[in-house]
Amino acid sequence: MNREPKALVGDDDPLELDLEELLALTAHELHEPLRKISAFGEMLKDRAGPSMDAESLDYLERIERATGRMRTTLTRVIAFARVPRGLPFVTIDLGEVVAGAIEKQREPIAQAGARVEVGPLPSIDGDPFQMQLLFEQLLDNSVKFRREDVPLVVKIDAPGPPSGWQEVRVADNGEGFDDTYAERIFRPFERLHGRGKFDGAGLGLSICQKIAQRHGGRVAARGTPGEGAVMTVTLPAAKARGRAAQGQSAS
Repeated sequence: MNREPKALVGDDDPLELDLEELLALTAHELHEPLRKISAFGEMLKDRAGPSMDAESLDYLERIERATGRMRTTLTRVIAFARVPRGLPFVTIDLGEVVAGAIEKQREPIAQAGARVEVGPLPSIDGDPFQMQLLFEQLLDNSVKFRREDVPLVVKIDAPGPPSGWQEVRVADNGEGFDDTYAERIFRPFERLHGRGKFDGAGLGLSICQKIAQRHGGRVAARGTPGEGAVMTVTLPAAKARGRAAQGQSAS
């Protein structure tokens, strides 16, 4: 079968884009009209707000919330699309990576009154930027799905000695979930709760899974409703992956 699109655009044509690159570029371009919607909404509120009735002000606030959600979604879409084009792999200390993730999430962790406990973690070969993003997303997930009546505790550790694989667990005592949905929660834009209860773009765990897969591993979830959740990040040990697999993952 002839592939006509390839006949129209040569292999070296700068206009040829793969789906992931097109997705990232589209999401990036949508930021500008969203910025204008938000800016004009603020200008309208400043100019006419004092004369508006409560219902009109409510409409403006809904516009602001909607644009804020869309900006968050577009940022996550860009991150999701760019995972395969990450940095080359180097040897990284996951303890340092997790410390960086905790620092990036310091404000929401403090606002939630949460405690994060970190045990000894192994070193792996990987993309340091993406691995920090993975743990940032897992921390964000724990903070978001916490129980309001129970102080949040997040424990990050490596449960066993390394063999061919390294495992890192991120466990919390939050809302948890039914294990029936353990695979579903990694699908893009999948939600187990309505937006009214928990805000978010629905892409955080999808990004985590895609990053883990780029590194030759995966993320598995286990939950108990009302008790908490455990996310287990399984990654191949450097000696098991070898140079060929590393080069393929970084491409």
